[in-house]
Order: sequence, then structure tokens, then C-alpha cells
Amino acid sequence: MMTIRPFRRDETDYHVMATVYGALVPDAPLNTAEWRIRDELHNPQLALYRVIGEIDGVAAGYAEYYQPTWCADPSYIEVSVYVHPAYQGRGLGTALWQHLQQAWQQYRPRYVLAKVREDWQTGFAFAIRHGFHEQRRVWTSRLDVTDFDPTPLSRRTRTGGRTAD
Repeated sequence: MMTIRPFRRDETDYHVMATVYGALVPDAPLNTAEWRIRDELHNPQLALYRVIGEIDGVAAGYAEYYQPTWCADPSYIEVSVYVHPAYQGRGLGTALWQHLQQAWQQYRPRYVLAKVREDWQTGFAFAIRHGFHEQRRVWTSRLDVTDFDPTPLSRRTRTGGRTAD
């Protein structure tokens, strides 16, 4: 049985967000405290609406829409639909999406923006199936410097990269 319920802003629901998001973004997870802080920093004059999706009583995803901080015009909203990989392909994402569409009607948005990571093939295909098209691409670049040894570079001068000795 599939259920969509309001987000409660309690530790349990922030834990759902952290768990689902962490499963989708293991290279940059957010913990419950980070999700709570993001909500506390959200401008209360801008829309923020979130729901939790459950399958057979298990919280397996969440969805939200919000007015982006860069645009106070309520005709612009951003949407996110996240379903834990273990529960994808069962219709929860579509149910969450349809729920969001009903919930935002009060704003009559002209622009609905969705952010989908390039490496989320399932999420990208979901967005295309639901009428989105790529408008902009942003890359994430990370460099692990935990084993970096700067010693060889510290001997270089600023002129031509020649060593000082």
C-alpha cells in the first residue's frame, strides 16, 4: 500500500530525508541536523512544501517544492522527488510527483524547475517522462586531497616553476 503524508519536521522525518538522500548521493550525504538547518535558513516568506512517501508503512521517499531564494516570484518553483533506490520502479515517484502538482496549484506556476544529477539515469529518465527537458548542466567536481603531499610544490618559485635550490 502506498501512502503520501505531510512532512512533520520532526527527527523521524528528517532522518527519512537523510537516509533517502544519502542512498542517492553517497558522495555528499546530508545528515538530519544539516536538513533541519537548511529548513531553518529558508526564507519563511517563500513557499516550502514537503511530503513523505511510504510503501507498506516504510518511508521510502520524499518530495518537495519551493520558491528558489533567487526568485521571490511565486510563478517560479523548484521541485525535487527522491525515492530510495531499493524502492524505485514501484510508482512512488510518480505518486509523489502527482501530489506535488496538485499542491502547487495555488501558485499557478509558469516555470517548474527540477534539478537532477547527471549521474542519476533513473531520475533523469523520470524527469523526461514527466515533461522536463534539459536547460542547463552543472558539474560537480571533487578532489580527494587526504593523501596529497605538498612538499615537492613548496620548493617551487613563482617564476617559471623552477626549483629554488
